[in-house]
Amino acid sequence: MNRKSIVAVVAALGILTGGMAYGAGCDMCGAEAVCNHDQSVQQYQQTTKELRARAKSLDLAIRTEYSYNNVNSQRIDELEKKLKEARAQLKAEAQKYNVPDCCVI
Repeated sequence: MNRKSIVAVVAALGILTGGMAYGAGCDMCGAEAVCNHDQSVQQYQQTTKELRARAKSLDLAIRTEYSYNNVNSQRIDELEKKLKEARAQLKAEAQKYNVPDCCVI
């Protein structure tokens, strides 16, 4: 085989291996977390529904700000501060319900 074919095969194997490693890491909580079936997780999700939606909208707003040609750093700092506060509140609620960190959305 020539050099280009060897490089192509090695690159394909690298991409395949990387994809498999990424896919295996997607369920990092494992069976012990039981994020979908645990009652405490469901209670946490019900009580924090609005706060989680707010955190998601703040994250989207930050991403939108970064997409503009003229980045408003003051606005981004303000949004990041609000997002950090929302995530801290979510983490506090998760601890209140004994929800594992990997289940916190």
